[in-house]
Amino acid sequence: MKLVVLVRHGKAEHTNDPKPDYRRNLTTRGEADATRIAEEIKPMLPQPLHLISSPANRAKQTATFFASVLDYPEDAIQEEEDLYDGLTTTEFLEMLAKTPEESDCILVFGHNPAQTILADRMLNHFDRILPTSGAVAIRFGVQSWAEIEPRSGELAFYKYPKMFR
Repeated sequence: MKLVVLVRHGKAEHTNDPKPDYRRNLTTRGEADATRIAEEIKPMLPQPLHLISSPANRAKQTATFFASVLDYPEDAIQEEEDLYDGLTTTEFLEMLAKTPEESDCILVFGHNPAQTILADRMLNHFDRILPTSGAVAIRFGVQSWAEIEPRSGELAFYKYPKMFR
């Protein structure tokens, strides 16, 4: 059994200065929401974990807050440049196939609309939009990451910050 958790980055600052989108940081609320969701899902995650993040500041910061709660070493978070612009289904499956087999759970930190689209493509149907700091977990009845096929996942859980306000 393998579990993929797609996490959308936390709420990020909006700025009118020339700061590139890539360098936007989390807001205080984004930090709190990321921590809260990580705490909520921690008991549901099989070990060992593997974290993969877009290198954009807001995604990497979200991954760092999750890592802290999940007792995962921050320096072990894998950065995947293509998560910033979004991966095709094939590219996503190729990324998963390269994950160490000893990991039973991968958390992938990225951006919308790509994260919502990936959830829909990995599940038979996902008729929701993944909000900031939202997490959708997809369970696959396989032994190897390379065995995962599109639309073969089962929804394990769907958590987002407004559920806890």
